[in-house]
Amino acid sequence: MTYRTLVTAEQLMALRARGTPLVLLDCNSELTDPTAGARTFRSGHLPGAHHVNLDLDLSGPTSPAGPRSPDFTGRHPLPDRAGFAALVGRLGIGPDVQVVAYDGQGGPYASRAWWLLRWLGHEAVAVLDGGTAAWQAAGGALSTEETPPTPRPPYPHAAPAMATIDAAALLA
Repeated sequence: MTYRTLVTAEQLMALRARGTPLVLLDCNSELTDPTAGARTFRSGHLPGAHHVNLDLDLSGPTSPAGPRSPDFTGRHPLPDRAGFAALVGRLGIGPDVQVVAYDGQGGPYASRAWWLLRWLGHEAVAVLDGGTAAWQAAGGALSTEETPPTPRPPYPHAAPAMATIDAAALLA
C-alpha cells in the first residue's frame, strides 16, 4: 500500500516488517536554533531515519542583504528544484520508494518535507501522524545510530504531484 498523506505508527511498523522500500526523514527543527534538529536527531530518532535540516536541505538560500533588500526571498524560500532532486537522490529516494517524514513539533517541518517532495513529483510520501511521540507510544524504539543512505541518481524530472501557483498568477 502507498501512503500519500498521513501514516500511523502502526502502519509504518507494518511497512517496515514487510520490507517495503522506505526512507524515513527526521525533520526535527527549531526556528530559534538552527542546530536543535541535528541535536535532537543525535539524541534519538526512528531507526534508519536520515535528518534533513530546514535551513540547509528544505530551503533555498536567502538574500545575504536581509529583509530590506529588493532581492529578499523570505526566511525559508523554495530550494532549487535540481538541487533538491539531487539531495533526494542522495537520500535514496526514487519513484518506487515510500517516504515517511516526521518531527516532534506537531508536524510543521515534516509537512514541509512532504510538500517539497510532492512539488518534486513524488507521490509516495506521507507524514507520520503524531510524529516521534506516536512512534514511541506504539512501542517503537528510538536509535542513536546513523544509517548511511543508499544513494540514487537525482530524482527524475516529473510534473509536480500537486497544483501550484506563482506570484504573477496570484496577482492576476
